[in-house]
Amino acid sequence: MHVSITGGKFRRVQVMEQFKDQKTGKYRSRVIKDYGKLDELVALDPNFVEKLRAECREESKKEKELRKVTIQIDNCMLNSAGDAAQCFRFGHAAILKLFTDMGLEDFFDGKVDKKNKKVVMDIIRYLILRRCSAPDSIRAAQENMKEYAGLKSHKLDAFYPVLDVLAELKQETIDHFSEFMMKKTNRKMDTVCYDVTNYYFESQKVGELRLFGFSKEHKNNEVIVVMGLLIDSNGIPITYRLFPGNTMDQKTLAESTAELLELYGMDSITVVADRGMNSSENLCVLHDRNCNFVISYTLKKASKKIMDAALCGEWEAVFYDSEGNMTYATKKLPFKVKHKVLMTESEQEDIKAQRKESHSRGRCPIYKEVEVDCNIHVSWSRDRDNKDKHDRERFLEKLEKNFNNNKGQMMKRGQMKYIRTGADPSKFEIDWDLIAEESKFDGYYAVVTDKEMESDEAMSIYRSQWKIEESFRILKTDLEARPVFVWTDGHIEGYFLICYIALTMLRYLQYLLVKNGLELSAERIMNAFHSPEVAMVGNKDNPYLMPVHITEDYLRIAKTLKMKPLYRVMEPTIFKRQTGLDIEVNLK
Repeated sequence: MHVSITGGKFRRVQVMEQFKDQKTGKYRSRVIKDYGKLDELVALDPNFVEKLRAECREESKKEKELRKVTIQIDNCMLNSAGDAAQCFRFGHAAILKLFTDMGLEDFFDGKVDKKNKKVVMDIIRYLILRRCSAPDSIRAAQENMKEYAGLKSHKLDAFYPVLDVLAELKQETIDHFSEFMMKKTNRKMDTVCYDVTNYYFESQKVGELRLFGFSKEHKNNEVIVVMGLLIDSNGIPITYRLFPGNTMDQKTLAESTAELLELYGMDSITVVADRGMNSSENLCVLHDRNCNFVISYTLKKASKKIMDAALCGEWEAVFYDSEGNMTYATKKLPFKVKHKVLMTESEQEDIKAQRKESHSRGRCPIYKEVEVDCNIHVSWSRDRDNKDKHDRERFLEKLEKNFNNNKGQMMKRGQMKYIRTGADPSKFEIDWDLIAEESKFDGYYAVVTDKEMESDEAMSIYRSQWKIEESFRILKTDLEARPVFVWTDGHIEGYFLICYIALTMLRYLQYLLVKNGLELSAERIMNAFHSPEVAMVGNKDNPYLMPVHITEDYLRIAKTLKMKPLYRVMEPTIFKRQTGLDIEVNLK
């Protein structure tokens, strides 16, 4: 570490250090800190450069001393658990660095206005970092808080009120993330992906949000809550909304997109969604709001006219391999969506005036029929065709096995639709005609759009839908958002905000890693956060800390977040300086 004065006319004072380039093996220099222009610094203090050089020499001396450490250990017998070396988790240092970098530290510090503000802030940080590394129930998290370096434990009674605090800050937190992502990422709001899922409670007690409904995990004897989630083209969440458990999936899209348009003050967006959102009501509402859509379309449920045109009509674009075999083809079919919508009060008044003038009798209509011109983009892929055939073969093997040996399993595996009664109503047989009919759709896929575009463009836009499916998988599997173990509506809102924050942090970190040429799954990131521990060695009055269970993934994440490097052995003060975690909190 040394002081360097660089530049020509405007000379600057910088502190630099040498490091070994891992790729070339050569030593290079990098700037640690730029203090500014030399003239301005000397004008304030003529001895500034000399003082800075003295500080650098002292710091370099300390770092050299740190490289050689002699540790004295009392080699006593293990008579109690307290005689063993203590270990604390410290991988959350990276989460807290990300928490600060994303402005959440300042945000919550400015929003939380409680007498016990420090306790509330401690618990907010802990619940989020715990969800990002080792998700568990609130009770289990509280019991394990003492394992984390630099964190002071708090009683369970202090945890649940924090969920109410977070519930009140939901919209402001979403607004904060929205502003941050617009500044720090290449977020484009012209196209967004939407999907909806539900989360179950291990309970049958209902509430405003906790209600019985259609559970995607088939937990039909337990109450659920529905979540609608919107993400951007980077896979980073934009906003979310909770609905009562008995809300149909299709009913959530209109409210969620209205909330998004208001959040960003936008006039129009393109919404990408799966077939669960494809209803005439949704398509008409989106079109009425000047929102374009690219939504999956089920050919098996189409009219005979559309089905025949899709399966038998001419292709508009066809692609072949080197041997002349067709590999991919697309076509576009005109389509009209009709739906009845409630008229506005002014429209109803106009109708009443017209009916009065024409002396019409009967009740005045309150609904009007709207019509939207759309296109169904149909594609066929050889790879998809092969996959569909392979999946059917495996399915039929299980169907015939269960049909002959275990009919009870057929109900669980959704195979009963392919079973029909024969001439004798008491006997069953496999419906091979239905299976043959469905095989006609092998390799086919379709989406419906209201915006004039080529089929390749529509299919390309729809492929981004996998990102939101992955986000829900992360929420349910990696972040373990289900089952839910809180019961009041305020606690439910607070709990899901924690899950939303954790998901947003993980997705943003993945975005940063990709920019640095690294791709890590959410599972690997969470394991990297959870694995690192620090072991205390030496005498209790003069302890040293040794990092253990450090993974390459953690080091890559730390480098991406520009965290200070770790040493193989550190004094508590050095550990605090490098990680921001005060181990003394755990030793008191």
